[in-house]
Amino acid sequence: MKPYLKQTSLQMNVRKRIALIAHDNRKFDLLEWARYNAGTLARHELYATGTTGRLLASELGLEVARFLSGPLGGDQQVGAGVAEGRIDFVIFSGIIFSGILWSPNPTTSTSKRSCGSPSSTMCRSPATARRPTSCCPAP
Repeated sequence: MKPYLKQTSLQMNVRKRIALIAHDNRKFDLLEWARYNAGTLARHELYATGTTGRLLASELGLEVARFLSGPLGGDQQVGAGVAEGRIDFVIFSGIIFSGILWSPNPTTSTSKRSCGSPSSTMCRSPATARRPTSCCPAP
């Protein structure tokens, strides 16, 4: 086997650190998914960017640590959390064009790149995040 193809296993805690991010026009899609998975999400540490975090906390009654609003640096804070190993999963609800995740905000690209690291998992839509504690496909 070629050295760059060597598989490694990463150890994760049972209690995951999950960040949730949604574009403005996808917040209610993410909220609907979170309502469906509220029992599971309640067993984990939740993080979210600005308005998404406020909506999740108020609608679900769950504790959500909030970062800044995405365009004001929240997306970069999530990316830093992933890079530093403080966030295990990112569940992102955004706009998909031709199979490419599109964002009007360039800082979202920073988060997406960080989430491509082998130490994190990024679920790009609620459909791919049906079981938040299972392994979602990384980008």
